[in-house]
Amino acid sequence: TLNVFYDVKKATSDENRKLLGAFSTKLPNSRINAVTNKNLVNFVISPVQFVSGNIRAGAQTGTSFQEMQLNIYIIILICLMVLIVISISAALFMYRIDLKKIQK
Repeated sequence: TLNVFYDVKKATSDENRKLLGAFSTKLPNSRINAVTNKNLVNFVISPVQFVSGNIRAGAQTGTSFQEMQLNIYIIILICLMVLIVISISAALFMYRIDLKKIQK
């Protein structure tokens, strides 16, 4: 039974050697005068930079995270100002209605 495991290990090792040998000939530009081209190897290993969702959203619109926060605060401030204007207008309307009732 141990021979079965040894046979499987040998077959796997042979296949790995064959695959790695084929792969090593695929990137001849990764070596310059027998020295590893680190820029090419780093790009092959990690071609994109990983960033968080907040930074990615800001990068897509061209705005930074701080600018996005500022925009949110400005929108909230504008909404509050509109609410105040509507409240004052409603109060003045009600006051005028009361004045007309008193004058009659």
